[in-house]
Parts: sequence; C-alpha cells; structure tokens
Amino acid sequence: MKRLIGMLVLALLAVPAMGNWQLDNADSRLHFISTKNLNFTEIHRFTQLKGKLDPKGYLSVTVLLSSVDTGIGIRDTRMNELLFNSAQIPFAKLKTQLDKRVFDLENGESADFVFDAVVLMNGTEKSEKFDVRVTQLPGGKLRANTLKPVLLNASDYKLTQGVDKLREIAGLQSIGLTVPVTFDVTFKPAG
Repeated sequence: MKRLIGMLVLALLAVPAMGNWQLDNADSRLHFISTKNLNFTEIHRFTQLKGKLDPKGYLSVTVLLSSVDTGIGIRDTRMNELLFNSAQIPFAKLKTQLDKRVFDLENGESADFVFDAVVLMNGTEKSEKFDVRVTQLPGGKLRANTLKPVLLNASDYKLTQGVDKLREIAGLQSIGLTVPVTFDVTFKPAG
C-alpha cells in the first residue's frame, strides 16, 4: 500500500496540474535573421517576452519590440523608430490554440506539432505556420522550440517602408524582406 501511494505521489508530481502557465522570460529566446547587401547576414533577438498558456491550449505571446537587440545600439534605436514604430505600437503578438496532446506528454517526453498561429504586428494580422517540438520538463514546465525557422515577410506586415528607411539611412544597397525567425521558450506553472 505504501508503495502504491508513493507511486501515485510521484505520478502527480510528474504531470502538471491543469492550471495556467506563464512564459519564463529568463529561460526563453526569440531570434531573427536579417540579410543586407544580398549576402551579409546577422542574427538578432528580442529580450523581453511575455506569454501565457491556459489548460484549454489557448496560447498568447507578446514581444516587446523596444527590446530588440542587434548588438549595435544605434541600429536598435533606428529599428524601433523607423521600422517598428514602437513608441506607437510597442508590441507584436502571437495567438493560437494548441493541440491538447501537448498536455498528455510525460516528464522528459517530446512531440512534434504543426500549428497555425495569428501573428499581429504593425496593426496587421496574418496566419503563419509553425513547426514546433514541445517537451515536458520537470516541475510541470513545458518547453517549445521551432524545428525550422518561420519565414516572416516584411511586406505582409506593412513594414516595407520602414525597411526602405533603414536601408537609406545606413547607405545599403538592399535589406531582405524575408526574415527567418526561431524561438526556444519555456512555460512554467503560474502562481
């Protein structure tokens, strides 16, 4: 009997309570790649992410656009002012409904999912397809990472004019409009 009780306690600790989860910003990454002058490519990131996941699978993630980090301060400022207009529109958002099988994962188990999510950026919404691996971690945490980059096109989000302004001010011949995006995020039980 004691052994059965012990096994039940371990099983309950391994499976997250059906509550809410929040994105752990310190353990999460969102990167994007830019290409200028046709063959010079750089990796950038956003440092401030917020998100929540409810027991029904509704997921929302918010990216603070002013947290862009390109490694060059003046470029970060120009991207905020000329591209993102982050003083007026401070956030980009992602919303989706996850497959409920995400919650069936055992501790240490991973599964691959393809889902459509609505991305809201610069006042424009567009559905994008994401290939993601979700892993159940100890302590009821869930980790999700892209299996391949998501290709966002600046013209789909009405950012072409901002890209052109950045190109002009930097004296570049070109800046690519297709931007590969990757993420590796962790959600922890809220509370």
